[in-house]
Amino acid sequence: GMKKRQIVIPDNNPKNSEFDNLITLCDKCHGRTSWSKNKDYFKEIYAQKHKEYLSKTFFICGGEKDIVEIENIKRILKELNLNYFTIHDYDKSFIDKKNYRSIIKNVKGLIAVTSTKNMISSFSSGMAYHLKTPVLYSCNGFTGLFNVMLAASSYSVSTTYEDLKECVISLMNGLSRRIYEGLI
Repeated sequence: GMKKRQIVIPDNNPKNSEFDNLITLCDKCHGRTSWSKNKDYFKEIYAQKHKEYLSKTFFICGGEKDIVEIENIKRILKELNLNYFTIHDYDKSFIDKKNYRSIIKNVKGLIAVTSTKNMISSFSSGMAYHLKTPVLYSCNGFTGLFNVMLAASSYSVSTTYEDLKECVISLMNGLSRRIYEGLI
């Protein structure tokens, strides 16, 4: 079963809630970090778990109208045993501009839902491209012209969930980007 997890702040500064400074630990591991003599152990656990978590984490972004597509993408990532989160999973006050940049910089990839042409996906994918985080565009059922700039700057553009799943697998296996072959 799933163990109860606690969010831990490695530098013990509760005002420092940047994504890079947060980690989840089970009760047993958290207990080991409470003693001052175990601070080095804690730093080692934090670095290892944080790196391991982010290396398999995808950030899914989309607007309020994209909830059905986001849920389908979550299902795909669950099938692949990958971590994910969306902006809708967090208290908006937690994700300020600084944290948002840090989140996008450190995840394995950003999946941007573009079916509804929402601004959050446009902003997030532009930032991800700037930070060299792979962007996977998901526009399930799309048959029209896709924006040439987005297509050229992406890791992949998927018009079906099956194609998106293949693109995620390719990215996880370190394969090079897929060139969009649809209409642009």
